[in-house]
Amino acid sequence: MSTKPNLLVDRMKLLLSTGNGADVQFAFGEGDQQQQKELLPAHKTILMAASDVFETMFRFDAQNAATKHNANGKGRKKIRFNWNFNWNGRKKRQSKTVEVPSPILITDIDADAFKAMLGFIYADDLSALNRDNVISVLYAARKYNIPALVNACSDFPVTKLRNVFLSLAQAHSIWEEAFALRCLLYIDQNADKLFKSDGFVQIDQKTLCELLDRDQLMIEDEISLWHSAIRWADTQCRQNVHECSGENRRAALGPALYKIRFPLIPEEQFTNQIVPTGVLTGDEVAGVFDHFRAETNRALPEADVQYPLQFPAQRRSPYVDPNKTNGTFILKIEKLSEFAQAKNGTKRSSEIMFIRGIPWQIIAIKEADDELYFYIQCSDDKTDSKWKCPYSVTYQIDAQNKGNEHFVFGTGGHIGTNFECRSCRHRRGFWYLMSEHNDWYNRAEDTLTLRADVLIGEPYKDTKN
Repeated sequence: MSTKPNLLVDRMKLLLSTGNGADVQFAFGEGDQQQQKELLPAHKTILMAASDVFETMFRFDAQNAATKHNANGKGRKKIRFNWNFNWNGRKKRQSKTVEVPSPILITDIDADAFKAMLGFIYADDLSALNRDNVISVLYAARKYNIPALVNACSDFPVTKLRNVFLSLAQAHSIWEEAFALRCLLYIDQNADKLFKSDGFVQIDQKTLCELLDRDQLMIEDEISLWHSAIRWADTQCRQNVHECSGENRRAALGPALYKIRFPLIPEEQFTNQIVPTGVLTGDEVAGVFDHFRAETNRALPEADVQYPLQFPAQRRSPYVDPNKTNGTFILKIEKLSEFAQAKNGTKRSSEIMFIRGIPWQIIAIKEADDELYFYIQCSDDKTDSKWKCPYSVTYQIDAQNKGNEHFVFGTGGHIGTNFECRSCRHRRGFWYLMSEHNDWYNRAEDTLTLRADVLIGEPYKDTKN
């Protein structure tokens, strides 16, 4: 007789892995034949407890199952079971027909991601979440409305992604712009290294345009972007069995060519390294040279500039020191009334800002008892839990009208890089935040604006823990 697991979490894992008592199946894979598809068994009650989407889906199915079955006799497969048993010393044979629902076909999520989602639903298990499936699992968590899993996926370390460029494109494709922003910020900070990687040449033209258009790229010089763009174009040419000529490179780059800021490249490098490639037209080259001439002689009459400049000349954003010691975060919470009705654990977050070389943001989260918690959090991908730094923060909730008081609250202490410090958290009831007496809630726009003025001290290793 086998021994059952003692812990609830282990029993739930066993239930999922064996499929014992399962009353629903999900099918994955291509082809019309059932045997070609991978089947995942599950239990409706458990799924319904975790997801209102599953709850609605299964209740709708239950209400319509009888009607569909009576109408066409389809949708369920009949299986006959036979039992032999003794009754008063006599053998008796009994048969019974059991109807098994047809598998639910899943076409927009692969089996690996769905398994990871089931593992979390059954046992809060994130072991199946990895660098290859995090975007797919995030999509599944959004689709079936599982906020805690959404948060876990959204916080997945960007540095652990197999290909941050691919993850960026995938995040855009499923409208996960917060995750896409984390990818972009990481690319900005590591552009020189990442643009030379194998992953860079695998991106599509749309992503290339997005990256070359960014002001925030921290690059050694503009010509390094040119070399990366040419390497990308050559890869496209080879994939299409084309010669790596100037004409074909130009065609491959398309609109991305006009995102390169040729006027920022020294004239000698432009003349010796770019013009000979034949990628630019004569008029485009002449326009850049006219720009060089105008920059050298600022008194040059505008009429003497014969060829218009066709490329951006604006410098990449003025260097923002990522090692600065302080910064101000702003989080404008849109649709506050809807946020107040959201599930516990639902989060809103500000844009990331680098302080002391580490990314930080302000987080607002809906918690139990209809309260809003807000706090600063390090969004770094470090895994060292002993890594800490001193901090001080002043929170503010903006008043809507001049003369009325902002809500101001200050605190300080020490914060780690892979968790929020609970001492820096503040909470207020939604009813209080939305009260007309406080003048913090913009009722017309349904918004609330949070600010955090943050000062971060020198990071250190916490050797006491």
